[in-house]
Formats: sequence, structure tokens, C-alpha cells
Amino acid sequence: MIFLSAYCETFRSAAHELGHTLGLFQQESREDRDKYVKIVTENLELNQVYMSFKQTRYTNEYYDIGYDFGDIMQAGAQSGSINGNRTIDSIDPKYRKNLRSESISFADLYLVNKRYNCSDLCRRRIRCRNGGFQHPRNCEICVCPSGYAGPRCGQKPPPCGSKETAEKKWKTLIVNLKIGKGRWSLDGYKTCTYWIKSPNNTRIEMRIRPRKSPFKDSDLYCNEAGVEVKAIKDQRLTGYKFCSSGDRYNLTSHSNLVPIIAFNRDPLPENVSLDRTQVFIKYRYR
Repeated sequence: MIFLSAYCETFRSAAHELGHTLGLFQQESREDRDKYVKIVTENLELNQVYMSFKQTRYTNEYYDIGYDFGDIMQAGAQSGSINGNRTIDSIDPKYRKNLRSESISFADLYLVNKRYNCSDLCRRRIRCRNGGFQHPRNCEICVCPSGYAGPRCGQKPPPCGSKETAEKKWKTLIVNLKIGKGRWSLDGYKTCTYWIKSPNNTRIEMRIRPRKSPFKDSDLYCNEAGVEVKAIKDQRLTGYKFCSSGDRYNLTSHSNLVPIIAFNRDPLPENVSLDRTQVFIKYRYR
């Protein structure tokens, strides 16, 4: 049984503490974390210095999955701060807005599944695409990373979004997600997934330009609304998240398919300035 104080009665806090109960450590305590994040120790409260400690591969087995910035076990950018400044920062600036996820990531599910050998319950093995794994309670389907769906993780998630085909000339995708629309999830988000695809053996160039958000721009997180762009090599991991008008990045994919997930929450009426999340993405293949 897990007891939570009133301060911790949120989806994130409950999921985070459940992760610890199941044997998961803080993401930033991984042995290889210095390749991915910097701990700013001078900004830490004295009683939070433990955040700078690292586990070893003997105490924290993370199997074959990389550092996931969207992991529910990842501390926030200001966690344990004595002065309100960042205590954790990403080495790659494109991941700066990922810290302190409000959702359980696919990597969390994958690690728990590996730790407890859950998929071994299935007598007949099936092959999952795009890094998915066999569902231990329904052995005929797969558990899929974000941006993928279907029995074998080879389909675009419903109910909204589109499939776009990249060409050699620049095209523009306008990502729109109105408040209250999209696919609802238990963590309180609505999502809408787009796919950009190009011919085999090509890569996709993208120019990301967020335009509108129902929420104020944030220099710290994209927790309320934005887009996740999965232009990364390992599709099991959370992609780059962008949400502010200043998040202007040029990306090149690692394959000929890039899932783009628009997301937002239903905010309180007094916090709404616009009715949608809107991002312009120019794209072409090379």
C-alpha cells in the first residue's frame, strides 16, 4: 500500500512514487547520465544534494534502453532548487523542455516489463514494430511507443491527424489541436498524431515553428501543450518537445518516418488565452 500526502495527490506524483515502489530509480541517477544532463549542484538545497548521486549498473539496471527525457522518473528542471534556478539541464538543448514529464512514458512501461519478465507469460511470440513489446495480458497485440498504434505498432494512432508525404521541395504542415479535441488519455492529455513519410533510404528535414498555445510560453517545460517530434533514432524514447514561440529548431530525422504528436490539456477557463495549440512545420526529404 502506498500513502501519499495531499501535496502528492496528482497523477504525476502517484505514478512517480509507484515507479519507485516497482524498483525504478530517478532517471538522472543513471550511471551514464552525464552524457545527457548536467546537475547544477550550486543551485541545490542542502537536503537535496542526493540528486547529484549516481547509481551503478549493478544497482540500477536499465537494460538496453537509452536515457529518456520524458520518463516519469525524470526530475524537473528546478527540482530541489534553493534559488528558483535550474538544478538540471539537458546537454542537448532540444531536450530542455522535456524535463519533468507529467505522463508515464513507454520507457517506464518497457523497464517494468523487462524487470518482471512480464512478456514471458506469452507462450507464442509475436513481432512488434518500431520498438514495441508484446502485451503480457493480451499476447496477440503489442504495447506501442508514442506515435504508433495497431496490433503490431505499424499504424498511426487514431482519431485525428494526417499522413503527409515529403517531397524534395519544401512543404508546410500546420499542426492544430483545439482544446477538448483529440485522443483522451488517463493522464489528462488530448493528443493528435501526424506522420511525415519520405521514400526509403531518405531522411526528412524539418523546420519547427510553434505559433499558438492556450498556455503561456514557458522557458522550463512543455507540460501543458505543444508538440513531440520523434526525429530520433530510438523510437522507444520520447521525442523532442516544443511549445514556445522561441522554440525554433531545424531537425533532420534518422529515418524516412517522423511521428509528430500534438498534445494539450483542458485548462481552467481563466488560464485560456487561445483555443488551440498550433505549430507550423516545414519539411522536405533529402
